Amino acid sequence: MILELKHPETLALTSVSLICAGASSAAFFLHVLDWLRMPFFINFVGLPLIVILLAIGIYAWNHHLKFWRRIRAGIAAGAAGLAAYDLVRYLVYRSKVLDYDPFHAIPILGSLITGEPAITSSAVFAGWLYHLWNGFSFAVIYVLIAGPARWLWGVGWAMILEIGMLLTYPSFLAIQASVPFIAISIIGHAAYGAAIGITSRRLA
Repeated sequence: MILELKHPETLALTSVSLICAGASSAAFFLHVLDWLRMPFFINFVGLPLIVILLAIGIYAWNHHLKFWRRIRAGIAAGAAGLAAYDLVRYLVYRSKVLDYDPFHAIPILGSLITGEPAITSSAVFAGWLYHLWNGFSFAVIYVLIAGPARWLWGVGWAMILEIGMLLTYPSFLAIQASVPFIAISIIGHAAYGAAIGITSRRLA
């Protein structure tokens, strides 16, 4: 399940990659705690860490390291997880079963990044970029830690993310923690977790 972390190179690559992948969530929490604003963090910390993570992937691929399988699987899992997460939430929303827009938080997050009102196109665009960044980052973290574990571990990881979201979004993004909000969030995260779990088990 776990990579051969006794090997110094693998341990170093895994440690640095986990730090890089954790930057997306750090950007949000540092902002809401009023320690460091998202625009500054993303420009001067987040973007460099993304470049470093990509460089690690290229290095691992170029040197034919087993670690490359985890990076590749993490990227694939992120794509699968985001597709499942957004598609399931969209379908539930369109079905009218739950009266809540699951994408309501995206422009609000974009507003934190750009400083523009949430209704502006720049805030919406920035919010979607941040959403994608989060989705890939959490998938990479999972794959680096769990690898080819049973796919249900992916659902468990997604439920941890769900708890974190429920503890922060209503308070810091002024989103009402209604039953529809919670229900559609749980459904979406369950789909995300299943997708990254299945993808990781097959590719890692």
